[in-house]
Amino acid sequence: MDGTRRRRRDAGAALLLFVAACVVMATAMLAGRLSAGGVRQLMDRRTAAALAEARAALIGYAASDPNRPGELPCPDFDGDGRVTVAQDYRGTHCRTLTGWLPTYTLRLEDLRDGAGERLWYAVTDEYRAGAPTPLSSETPGRLSLDGRADVVAVLFAPGEALEGQARGRGTSADLAIGDHLEGGSAAPGARDFLTGGAATNDRALAITRADLMAAVEQRVLSEVGRALAEYARWTDRGDGGAFPWPLPFGTDPAFDGAGETPARQGLLPVHVPGAWFATDFVVDSWEFAGGTVLPGRGGPGTVDSGVLVRGGGQRVTGSAGTGRCAWSSLGTVACRGEAVETCAGAGAVCALPPGVARRVWEFDLVFTGTPTVHPPTAARHATRDVSVVSGAVTAGEGPLLRVTDYDSAGGERGSGELWADGGGCVGTVQVSGIRLYPALPEWYAKNGWDHQTYLALSAGAAPGVVPAALPGVEPAPGVAAGRRCRAGVDCLTLRDGTGLPLRDDVPALVLAAGPPLPGQERDPAATGAAGSTPGGLRAYLEGDNANGDDVFTLAAPGPRCNDRLRVLEVAP
Repeated sequence: MDGTRRRRRDAGAALLLFVAACVVMATAMLAGRLSAGGVRQLMDRRTAAALAEARAALIGYAASDPNRPGELPCPDFDGDGRVTVAQDYRGTHCRTLTGWLPTYTLRLEDLRDGAGERLWYAVTDEYRAGAPTPLSSETPGRLSLDGRADVVAVLFAPGEALEGQARGRGTSADLAIGDHLEGGSAAPGARDFLTGGAATNDRALAITRADLMAAVEQRVLSEVGRALAEYARWTDRGDGGAFPWPLPFGTDPAFDGAGETPARQGLLPVHVPGAWFATDFVVDSWEFAGGTVLPGRGGPGTVDSGVLVRGGGQRVTGSAGTGRCAWSSLGTVACRGEAVETCAGAGAVCALPPGVARRVWEFDLVFTGTPTVHPPTAARHATRDVSVVSGAVTAGEGPLLRVTDYDSAGGERGSGELWADGGGCVGTVQVSGIRLYPALPEWYAKNGWDHQTYLALSAGAAPGVVPAALPGVEPAPGVAAGRRCRAGVDCLTLRDGTGLPLRDDVPALVLAAGPPLPGQERDPAATGAAGSTPGGLRAYLEGDNANGDDVFTLAAPGPRCNDRLRVLEVAP
């Protein structure tokens, strides 16, 4: 009996030991699985964080580009983290459009994914550094990721090496791409990228045109706000001259506005430093010394040299396309134009020499002087004058002045030219009536933002308007009541995306049209009445922003509205 009990006891103990061993083994296996899962989660989080940081860096880099906002760097071709002309360019082109992420150029640390691999990066040709394509919200992205189109760049986390991949053996992106990326992503120059599936472990993150332009449009509106603030400093005389008159939607933003009835909404008028724009102007007077007067082609009516050296009162009419100026600064101007003097008619008293029926002046002036600015009024745009007293006229810029006389039959009677010679030409010149617009960077018009920026002024903040003062509010010293609008009376109204009112005291605002939404067909070259129709404006703006009234919508960008809006505040 005792032996039987002992055998049973030993068998039970063995069973317990076996069960305990099974539990220990199962626990160890479960712990191993949980540990592997935790490591995978950590790797995934590290990968996601690296991709997000790289995306933010690329967008910030593009939006802050000084010469072509929206431009993305070339991929790193040789794996040193930098983009340099010698290693990463071929002429003006990127050596590759898919390569390593240039972390040093983006001012990032050496970003790595969860497997410890450097990130890769693809860019569409239109957005890459050095591309000649004008870059704005109009510029589509030509890449796609997993069927998502309008992509301008794609970031890749290669993950762990798969079978057949040997990291580190390629000395250039074109040679190494197949050891890091898989499938269609591994083809240099690929545009359509796919992730997922058993044959790839790449993680990818897209930057769409809308993603990038959300930041670039904010940059554009910031530049516009800066330009308008500078314009206000030039024009403010306490008489409501803080804002320029907008130009009709669909016209050339560099149009001089002659003959147009001022309107409170339209395109922001543009002046790009150094660029020519049409404008009337008057050469009030001139007197030169030290220049060389070249005689004309002969004939009894050859003009006297004194006509060229001393003169004045010649009005150049820009609306006929004969007058244009370019400003490199507020006081430095180059003006070219043509003015015509004629006798009033047969037998009339004529100030021109006998036998001369028409005198044509041609001006080509480059000079620097102290400007006088005339603010916009209720009926006209702002202008500026320049006077140079005994100033040096730049040599080699000639001809500075040319005059040609014609008889009543149109035959040439004589001509002459005044040149600045090598010894310098000193002159007294007064030019007035040159159109004044806000000064914006060269890239603004060059990339087409001048056709996508819309200015709206309230009735109370339009140039020259001086409404009644607000009850109980005194204007600041030197600031007229015209700088204000009255809330709910003559201000603009701002609503949210649901139509609820946000503000009814907006003096002025500027909008940037986002990328075209479905159904919006744009023609940046459209001019004249066709571009001024409500339908034309609706190709750029949406909802309340496109109907021409004083109510505007500030909504989060989405599939029905992607306008960017900036309120322009004025001094109280």
